[in-house]
Amino acid sequence: MERYHSRLRNDIEKKVGFKILTTTDARALSDRLLVQGNLSLSLSTLRRFWGLISSRRPNAHTLDELARFLGYRSFSDYVRSKNKNHQWFNDAEMQRLKHKSRLEPDDFAFLIQQYKQYNSVYYVSSLFEHAVYQGNWAYAKDLFDPLNMSLLEDDVDVTEFAAKLAYLVFQYLNQVPETYFASICKHVLPDKGFRYYCAYVYVDIINLNHRYGKLLQTAQSLDIDFEEQLFLYLIHGLQQYLNTGTIPPVQRKETELDHLPDVLVGRYYGYQLLCAKTTERPELEQLYWERFLDRMDANTDVRQYLHEFIHHLILARDMERLDQILTKFYELIFDKHHLHSYLDIFLFNLMDIMVSFHAGDRKRAMTIFKDLDLERIKYGSYCDYYLIFYAIIGYHLEETPTEKIKPQNDYQNLTELSRFRLLDGGYLKSFLD
Repeated sequence: MERYHSRLRNDIEKKVGFKILTTTDARALSDRLLVQGNLSLSLSTLRRFWGLISSRRPNAHTLDELARFLGYRSFSDYVRSKNKNHQWFNDAEMQRLKHKSRLEPDDFAFLIQQYKQYNSVYYVSSLFEHAVYQGNWAYAKDLFDPLNMSLLEDDVDVTEFAAKLAYLVFQYLNQVPETYFASICKHVLPDKGFRYYCAYVYVDIINLNHRYGKLLQTAQSLDIDFEEQLFLYLIHGLQQYLNTGTIPPVQRKETELDHLPDVLVGRYYGYQLLCAKTTERPELEQLYWERFLDRMDANTDVRQYLHEFIHHLILARDMERLDQILTKFYELIFDKHHLHSYLDIFLFNLMDIMVSFHAGDRKRAMTIFKDLDLERIKYGSYCDYYLIFYAIIGYHLEETPTEKIKPQNDYQNLTELSRFRLLDGGYLKSFLD
C-alpha cells in the first residue's frame, strides 16, 4: 500500500503546483486545504506524511482527506482508480458516453477524474471527434464549456489541460477533408467556449498560412469582444510579418490592457517592440520594454507573461533584452515551486544559446545546444515552430559546409511547410550575425 501513499503525495504536489520539501511548503498546502474547507488535517500531520518529521503509518482519516482533496470519495476510491485492472471499465464507459445525445454532470465528472488519474486528454478529444462525425454539434460544444469541464479554468491545470486538448483537436482538424473542415468551423467556431479554450489556447504558428489561419480569419468575422479582437489582430500582424517582413501598427490604451490575460498582454508588448525594431524606432523599443517591466507585479503569472514576449524578442533578434530576461527571470521561472514544462526549458535554453553565441562564447553555446533534449520537441509536437530557431542555431554552430547541411535542410523543410516567405536562406544565414 506504501506505493499508493507515494502516488498520493505526487498527485497532490502536481495539483498544487509545487513540491512539498520543507515546512514552508507543507504550510502552503495546509492553506490550500483550509481554503477548500478541510479543517481536520494539521500541519504536523502533513509534515509527517511527507517525511519532514519522524512519521508513523498514516491513519485512514488522513488518507481519506487527502484523497478527497484530489476529488476522490475516499482513499479506497483513489486506490481503485489507480488500479489498472479497472481500465476495462473506463473503456466501456467511454463507449457508452460516445453514443449519448448529450453528456450529463456525472459524465463530465468521469472525464475530469480520468484526466486527474492518467494525465491524458485523449478521452475528451476522442469524444469531440465522435460528436463531429455524428454531427452532434451541441455535444461537441459542451466539451468546451467550463461549467461542464472545470479543468478548463482550474488555476493549476488550465494551461496543461486546455493546451493538450486544443493540440489534439487541431491535429484532427488538420487531417480531415477540406469540405469537412469548413463544416466543422461553421458549426463550432461561433461557440465562444471553443474559441477561448481551443482556438486561442493552442496557437499553431506553423499552420498560420494553412487551416489554423483560415479558422482565425473566420473567427474575425464573428461578433467578438475586445480581447478576441486584440488577439486576432496581433496574430494576423505576426502572420504578415512572417510572410513579408513588414508589420502593421497597433495602438491600445494602457488601461485597456488592465483586465486581459497575462499571456495576451505579453504578446501585445512583444508585438510593439518587434514593430518598433522593424521600423527602426529605438525610442519606442525602450518605451515598450519599460512598460512591459513596469506592468509586472505580484499578481502576474510571469511564465505566461514572458512566453509570447520572448517569442517576439527572438524574431526581433534583440539579444541584449533576451540576456536581461535570462538574468532577471531564470531563477524565478525554474525555482522548485514551478512544475515547468519542457517547452519552458527548451525556450530558455534557446535564448541562452543565442545570447552566448552573440556574445562570442561559442563554447557555452555549443555545450547547451548539445544538451538540448529533443525527445518531445519535434515536428507535430506542441513546440514544433521553435524547431525553426533550433535549426538556425545548429547551422551557425557548425563550422564546415558539410556539417551545416543537415540543419540547413531541417530549416528548409520547416519553412517550406509553413510557407513563411520571410524565412528564406538569407534569413537563416544572417540571423545570428
